[in-house]
Amino acid sequence: DRVNGAPQEGEGQLRLGIVLTMAMGVGPLVIFTLSSLAPELVRDLGVQRVQLGLLATVTYLAAAPLCLMAGPIMRWLNATTVLFLLFGLAAIALALISGARSWWWLCSAAFLSGVVQSMSNPVTNLLVSTSSSRRRGAPWRGVLTPPSSARCPSTGTRPHTCSPSTTSTVNRRRAWRPARDSP
Repeated sequence: DRVNGAPQEGEGQLRLGIVLTMAMGVGPLVIFTLSSLAPELVRDLGVQRVQLGLLATVTYLAAAPLCLMAGPIMRWLNATTVLFLLFGLAAIALALISGARSWWWLCSAAFLSGVVQSMSNPVTNLLVSTSSSRRRGAPWRGVLTPPSSARCPSTGTRPHTCSPSTTSTVNRRRAWRPARDSP
């Protein structure tokens, strides 16, 4: 039931949800793969336990500074280009793991995983903000990550400033709401 060859609104939203989920999951996939292969990496490559821990450190040391630059990069490149980069770098990282000859190969894969993780959230934010009509709002907003505009009902503050008892009460009542469009 396509109109002029274009997907219907519901079909487009489903596709968007799939792309958003894949974009958020592909970065951690690399580090989770390294974690699950740890016994084989120790046996086959002679990687020590300390080196396995350093792989996670390399991932987040790469991601942290790049997160600061991700917003301007998203504005400079379009979402499609960033998605190709994101999935391409993740594929290269997985290929490095599969062909690893030493710890340095794994370290390179972990670094690429950090780069991918730094781009995941900004590109999904860009896709959500540009894909929905302003009148209706995005059905995916606030689904993959906690909403940034959620307020603690009893104090009107951000969730991190709520007391633990208030936070648990709020969670039981399901009072958190998805973020709203900015005016």
